[in-house]
Amino acid sequence: QWHASAEYLFRTPGMTATPSRSAPTAKPSLKLRDPFFTGGGPIKKDKLFFFGSYEKSDRTLPSVQSATVATNAAALGLPASDVGFIPFSQANQFVFGRLDYQINDNNRLMGRYMYFRNDSPYNPNNSGTGGGLKTISTASTEFIDRAHAAAVQLVSTLSPRVINESRFALGYRNEVQAATSTTPTGPQIVVTGVAIFGGPDDVSNALVKEVTPQYVDNLSVVRGNHNMKFGYDIRPIYDTQDAFVFSQYTFPTVQTYLDAKSGKSPFGYTQFSQTAGNPNLSYRSIYYGFFAQDSWTLNPRLSITYGLRYDIYKMPAAAASATIPVNQNFKTDKNNFAPRFGAAYSLTQDHKTVVRFNAAIFYDSPQTDFYHHAILNDGSPQFFNASFTPSSAGAPSFPNVFSTVPGIALTNQNINGISPSFATLYAFNTNLQITRELTKDTALTVGFLHTKGTRLPVARNINYTQVVSTLADGRPVFSTSAGKLYPQFGDIFVDESVGNSNYNALTATLNK
Repeated sequence: QWHASAEYLFRTPGMTATPSRSAPTAKPSLKLRDPFFTGGGPIKKDKLFFFGSYEKSDRTLPSVQSATVATNAAALGLPASDVGFIPFSQANQFVFGRLDYQINDNNRLMGRYMYFRNDSPYNPNNSGTGGGLKTISTASTEFIDRAHAAAVQLVSTLSPRVINESRFALGYRNEVQAATSTTPTGPQIVVTGVAIFGGPDDVSNALVKEVTPQYVDNLSVVRGNHNMKFGYDIRPIYDTQDAFVFSQYTFPTVQTYLDAKSGKSPFGYTQFSQTAGNPNLSYRSIYYGFFAQDSWTLNPRLSITYGLRYDIYKMPAAAASATIPVNQNFKTDKNNFAPRFGAAYSLTQDHKTVVRFNAAIFYDSPQTDFYHHAILNDGSPQFFNASFTPSSAGAPSFPNVFSTVPGIALTNQNINGISPSFATLYAFNTNLQITRELTKDTALTVGFLHTKGTRLPVARNINYTQVVSTLADGRPVFSTSAGKLYPQFGDIFVDESVGNSNYNALTATLNK
């Protein structure tokens, strides 16, 4: 039969309260319009079936601007239109369709497609800097996000005891942070604790383009008291990313900015930061996974499940010409064997008390962004991100910026890297549960859960080696001007596999 559903979510400005940080007369518009539809049924009886859905969500989520912006707007020469709520909003659409085709008694074919889009104008916090200090025009960049995902799956009954599932999926995503007609040009101005105005710090022509095909095959075999499964998946990831390109002057006070603007003191800033060059980078990663497992029913009271999974993640290759050794060769961790074991045992013949135990290791893929940053920010002349103080060699006078990579020694350029011992992070999970039937329709379960994370990535600044003091808790404080491992660079953040985590929990569940 055909079935359908419809839903409409809405919120009007009259249904929301005035934020506590707003003036009583300044109430932002918090609107929501969200219609949703689904439908599905047989195209051909007992043969071909369809399901589809559509959702369109429009909402306004204005950000509260800091009161210091309005207080100092006149002195800074900001127009009245730059003061008030930042009118951030989101317009989302979700489209989904699926077809199921019963080819014959032994083969079922499925195909699905999903589309997503998001348009977010006035996305002020995307770069993570400034927040409520930004003026409306500086925050007027628009985040544009598009995604497509499609898949086909064939489930085949090869014999009464053998089933095979083959699947191919393809995902595509494109994200852009774009300037709009109201976005200013020129360097961004930061007056510490007062306001952020001028050009944006988060514009990118192609922030992320990612194509992800995936191939999966799983085989299930039932033999006697054994239910065995074998499978593999291969997932290459093709990435093209841009870094944000911006220039930024930081001033300690309103007056120092005004003095620099008038030409009286063009070096009155505390810091100048800029990125320049070619921020575009394309790279490929490939994830492989293989597994085998068996569920064995030894007798009516005891069953066990045991298996082994192996994962290998081939990350982007390093450039042998990188400026520091940690970026000249990236390690591929190949020792990612993950055993799993589980058991369920009935303590009594009536099966009213059951004990369940399992333990397993799970590996997780590294973040591709680690390698993106390490390849892009390696100190090469193709792309640079550097900070200058007024006394730094080659520091510009306000409001000048670099149009190309400067022909000077970038002594304070920041670097990202990957540790030579970087390895795949993994978690060891185990839990024990006891379930007791209290009445014919009520059961109590008490359990203990433990999870230990190992090799969690941590970014550490390796360039500073001279300790000048120690905090009360024993942490060292390093000199940022002396004792550098690489004097020609500033911060060098290297991702290392040195983090650990522990989680323990007691659970109690009553089911009726």
